[in-house]
Amino acid sequence: MIQRRTIAVYDVQSGGCSTPRRDVEVVPTVELGCTRGRYQTLRGATMPLVIVEEMLCAENAAYAGTGGVSEGNRAHGFAPGFLDTETGAVYRSRDADGRLAAIHRLDGLPGHLVEARTPEGRVARVKSSIVSGFLRAGRFYTRREAAAWVGVTFA
Repeated sequence: MIQRRTIAVYDVQSGGCSTPRRDVEVVPTVELGCTRGRYQTLRGATMPLVIVEEMLCAENAAYAGTGGVSEGNRAHGFAPGFLDTETGAVYRSRDADGRLAAIHRLDGLPGHLVEARTPEGRVARVKSSIVSGFLRAGRFYTRREAAAWVGVTFA
């Protein structure tokens, strides 16, 4: 089923997100290599979800202007991270070289969470149990929880 939604598109060449585009077709798909012109979002997918860079861009577009993105919650002590819902383990977002990242980065995730890489060595797919969110005071917050926390606390 095709849905229309506002998303940002991940550019494999530059490794970054495009400007969010409105009214693009959103077709559930999983593999980064299968998504030219087709984009995965976290809502409405009928297959097991995996985090890929373009999904992070779609999440950022969905939570733009709220505490559900790093830019909207960093000043309130939130740091980008990931939760493995299978094990309960949380991981602070890191760049590929291991430095703490200011935004969600997949290339710094531990190898046991990565299921596939691009020919260039970038993360293409991670375990389906991985969820992006934020860490604050030792607790993991989903994007929705972080947005709500910032909205209620600092409204």
